[in-house]
Amino acid sequence: MDDDRITAKIDVPTRKAIEQINLRLRHPDAATISSVTITSGTGTATIAEDGETVIITGAKGQIGIEVLY
Repeated sequence: MDDDRITAKIDVPTRKAIEQINLRLRHPDAATISSVTITSGTGTATIAEDGETVIITGAKGQIGIEVLY
């Protein structure tokens, strides 16, 4: 984590479609996620109500995400 930002790359299996990925990212100071962006690949990312989980749908292959707190 750098400057209240986390970046990640996720390799999504291509053999069988995955409907949804739930990625929980807990901040050490209990901050909640303010935004999430798909930086590479395909898919849609939203923030769950708990403020700690990113919900990714429609992902295929390798995707990159950036989370800001």
